[in-house]
Amino acid sequence: MQQRTNVQSKPDRQVVEGECRSDVFLCDTNSANMSACECGCEHYVRSCLLKAPCCGKFYVCRLCHDDVEDHQMDRFRVTEVKCSLCDTVQQSQQMCEKCRVAFGEYYCSICHLFDKDKKQYHCLPCGICRIGPKENYFHCEKCNLCLASNLRGNHKCVPDVSRQNCPVCLEDIHTSRTGAHVLPCGHLLHQTCFDYMHKMGGYRCPLCMHSAWNMKHCWEEMDKQISETPMPSEYQGITVKVPLLQPEHLYAPPSCVRNIQAVVPLHVRQRRGFVDAR
Repeated sequence: MQQRTNVQSKPDRQVVEGECRSDVFLCDTNSANMSACECGCEHYVRSCLLKAPCCGKFYVCRLCHDDVEDHQMDRFRVTEVKCSLCDTVQQSQQMCEKCRVAFGEYYCSICHLFDKDKKQYHCLPCGICRIGPKENYFHCEKCNLCLASNLRGNHKCVPDVSRQNCPVCLEDIHTSRTGAHVLPCGHLLHQTCFDYMHKMGGYRCPLCMHSAWNMKHCWEEMDKQISETPMPSEYQGITVKVPLLQPEHLYAPPSCVRNIQAVVPLHVRQRRGFVDAR
């Protein structure tokens, strides 16, 4: 299931190649009509292993595969799975053709995703499955991303914004399993990266340097401190020109970028480091 993923060092994990760890599977073999078993890996709850189309090895999921191999598994090319209960290799489907155990409460035949029910849905424009419920989200055509319904008409669109990596951890956002945070400027960070940035005292978008949240009270306090701090006589009345940063400038060629500047007192420039386009 795709949300947003945090950057981490790859943990040591036993490679699952054709066989599963015996301590992982908790299937109830006495059930006459078996549902999805509470088994799988740290990423998904499922009762099967995927046969990697790239190397032919069996792994619980593509993430487990990618953590230990020197290449990535293409989830869309998966055609065969192996039942964790009876070891039957078969075509990718939701229920085992031999023992009839359900491989997952949720199954997507496009992504070949098996997992417990989290109200998932497959978004065709995104090309992947998302955690729902679907009625709580909409697909923004310009951003090319599923967003929460409360952001409909209430966010700044950035074309294909999730197709670029997170500017904090430099990891993928679009297919990440960790949630994303939408900044007022329209750029995205992993939620965990945003929380870390906030904790470390960062308050600007790493891409366009706009405020990451409402800084009105902070600016008012800084203006008050500045007004109460007299400048030396030789610097009084000196002004400087600083650029007003605009998000659209990041992707426009230099010839198309407007040279928008503001004239501010020297001590304002020194105190804030830049002038935010508020």
